[in-house]
Amino acid sequence: MEELSLAFEERLQEIESYLKFLEGVEAEARFGVPRLGRAGVLITVQQQRILYSGIFLQLYNLVEATVVRCLDSVTKAATKAGMWLPGDLSEELRQEWVRVMAHTHIDLNYENRLKYALVLCQHLIESLPVTNFRLESGGGGSWDDSAIEDITTRLGCQLKVSKQVYQDIKRPFKDDLGPLALVKKLRNSLAHG
Repeated sequence: MEELSLAFEERLQEIESYLKFLEGVEAEARFGVPRLGRAGVLITVQQQRILYSGIFLQLYNLVEATVVRCLDSVTKAATKAGMWLPGDLSEELRQEWVRVMAHTHIDLNYENRLKYALVLCQHLIESLPVTNFRLESGGGGSWDDSAIEDITTRLGCQLKVSKQVYQDIKRPFKDDLGPLALVKKLRNSLAHG
């Protein structure tokens, strides 16, 4: 958990540093076209827009990296020192383990379906512990509050946030979207032109 907190704080500090830089650009823009230094290069309006759009990429990356690290922590705990058998996992987590072991989330031809089913079967016959397990989390531009709630429900985890944070995340911020949904939308708009 400490590793997750450190990674989050590190990225958050990068974002805060970038925001301070943007505040400096804005302050300079009040007195005309901003420059890098007194006699430095002018920052055009187009370049300012590019700089501003970068914040949405950083914010989204913070969300995605945090979710992926959390999911990795779950699977790391499930495979800890080979001490857990499939039957020790919660029903939801066992379902995810089967999905990964049998590749049920991937289109396969009949030969490969059989191959992975036999691998899973052999694992169960030999009563082997849960190993080499990584959640198929999706992502790739889809992380917002709803997607985070969905993955926690899928894993049988209870997401605990304060009532105020929950209300703030769900409250429409712009274009009838909450803050995370808006960041996701803007990031995806940037990523896909």
